[in-house]
Amino acid sequence: MTQAPILLAYSGGLDTSFCIPWLKEHYQRPVMTITVNTGGIDTAAAEDLKTRAQTLGAVEHHQIDAEQDFFDDVLRFLIAEIEE
Repeated sequence: MTQAPILLAYSGGLDTSFCIPWLKEHYQRPVMTITVNTGGIDTAAAEDLKTRAQTLGAVEHHQIDAEQDFFDDVLRFLIAEIEE
C-alpha cells in the first residue's frame, strides 16, 4: 500500500526548502509541495519553484493561481471607494 503524501505549503525559501528532505527522512513518506500565487509569481519564478522543490525531493509540485480570487475577496475592498 502506498503511503499518503505530506502536502507542504512551499514558498521556496530556506525554511520550506529545508522541510522537504527533513519530512521525507523523518516520516518516510513522499512530500508534495504547493504554492498559492496571489500575484507575485511570474512564469520563470513558478518554474524555478517547481524545479527547486523537485530537486530537493518533492514527488510533485503544484501551483494554484489565486490572483483573481485574492483581488476579488481581499484587495478590492481595500481600494474601493466607500459611499455612504
